[in-house]
Amino acid sequence: MKAYFKKYRRYIIGGQFFKLAEAILELLVPLIVAGLINRLGAGTDKADILRSGALMLGIGIIGFACALICQYSAAKTSESMGRDLRNDLFRIILDLPPEAYGAQSVEALVVRLTADVEKVQIFTAMLIRLFVRAPFLFAGAFIMCFILNPALSLIILAAILMILFAAVLLLRRVPAGFRRIQENEEEAALHIREHVSGITTIRSLQMEEAEIDRFTKGQAKRTELSTSIGTRTGLVEPAVQWILYMGNAATLVFGAALIQRGIILKGTVVAYFNYLTAITVVSVVIIQLLPVLMQGMAAMRRINEVLALRTEVVQGAGLPDMDGKTVWLVQGLSYRYSDKAASAVSDLNLHIKQGEHIGIIGGTGSGKSTLLHLLCGRYTPTNGTISFYEADPSGFSSSVRARCIAFCLQRGKPNTGTLDENIAMGNPTANPGERLAAARLAGLDELLATDGMDHPICAEGNNLSGGQKQRVMLARTLVRTAPVYCFDDAFSALDGRTAERVVRGVHAYLKGKTLLLTAQRIRTVRHCDRILVLSEGRAVACDTHERLMKNCALYQRLAAAEQAVRDA
Repeated sequence: MKAYFKKYRRYIIGGQFFKLAEAILELLVPLIVAGLINRLGAGTDKADILRSGALMLGIGIIGFACALICQYSAAKTSESMGRDLRNDLFRIILDLPPEAYGAQSVEALVVRLTADVEKVQIFTAMLIRLFVRAPFLFAGAFIMCFILNPALSLIILAAILMILFAAVLLLRRVPAGFRRIQENEEEAALHIREHVSGITTIRSLQMEEAEIDRFTKGQAKRTELSTSIGTRTGLVEPAVQWILYMGNAATLVFGAALIQRGIILKGTVVAYFNYLTAITVVSVVIIQLLPVLMQGMAAMRRINEVLALRTEVVQGAGLPDMDGKTVWLVQGLSYRYSDKAASAVSDLNLHIKQGEHIGIIGGTGSGKSTLLHLLCGRYTPTNGTISFYEADPSGFSSSVRARCIAFCLQRGKPNTGTLDENIAMGNPTANPGERLAAARLAGLDELLATDGMDHPICAEGNNLSGGQKQRVMLARTLVRTAPVYCFDDAFSALDGRTAERVVRGVHAYLKGKTLLLTAQRIRTVRHCDRILVLSEGRAVACDTHERLMKNCALYQRLAAAEQAVRDA
């Protein structure tokens, strides 16, 4: 966050300077009024009154101009900083590897990008407008009171000490409470997302009441926390006002006594009460600023957690030299999702040449998707090395990775728009003929037969079947231009005949390009040049379909099980 404040330090310092100038001018007004009142008793003339009035008017105009400049600086800085923060956070989030979501959940990242940035904006605006003015005005007013009459100032000093004691007593647990509220909001966002994505399952299992009860309990906890913090912060302001009003009453009593004895003049008492009023108002403002300060600091800490990922992710390696014959060289590769988890991939060696079509097959949990993510640099290996065109793929930024590898996920979701717009996301420079060819290659004939490329698609493809969603994502990948294509079980939602027809077309279309294809069905990978068989993260065999059918027992069992399902 320091870099963002440094970037706009000119506006921050300038705004604070003009706000400080306004505060100084505000402190001068009671002195002018006091002098005028004191001189009235000595028979001051009309010209003196006009001069004092003109002086105060001039101070008011200059103060107004200073306030305008400060307000502009605060608005400019807070909005510009918010824009830069959102842009940078969004870029970092787009570059995050899947393994990073263990420490930063999707909901937490959304909160960082929205609510936390907004809190930082408010904090920045208040930093310029009030965080300098309020303490300075408070201290300046007290000093002026002390100059006017040291004895009376002891009353104000006692009131200030009582205010500090009350603030510490009531607000000491507020920062921790704000953090707990933030965590509760993230939990609520996670619950809502889980509920929306799993609404069909929830209804089919008749779990609506259980989900409502779960959500209600979470909101009750948040309400309890918010009520506790609101009560504590709400009590501070009346406590401060009560203490200051008691100080005012004591000052009035002792001030009247000093006037009767001739120790102090009436104008001085008027000025003293003006400063006392300023202290009262500023004290309330400071108390109101404390929650903003606490929330802003907490938000900046959370944003820093995401910004800390910038060095590892955004500042990645450049585009590798892709003229070599070896695409991937994997040696002793192992990976585990956490220190306590079992290895998802263990001691794997692999050599993939330019233009090869490699299939990866195995049962559920065998490590197919994990291996594919490792090869594409989305995960960082626990042990071993991966060379992608003689470079480390884990050091690539998302833009470099996208130029090297066209990646199709198993559960990708289309966006709101037309079929043509969704396919164009894969390659905005592709012409209409190329987008149409990709749609036909992906087997989207039934959509093309109704509305053509203008077929409407709802949010997340909710008006499409599972197989149609998968084929839209497949077309989006095929329309891209890259030396390497990776399909992570991207044909699993297609029926057997459609999958085999589309896969044959993909092999023909990507002839000469490097292709990696993971699947659970042999008929999806049987046409690959080589097929890597995985079991519990280990490579069992890597050969052609024909040789594996003769020499690999695990592959034979997979083929037999698939045939049994097909016959049934």
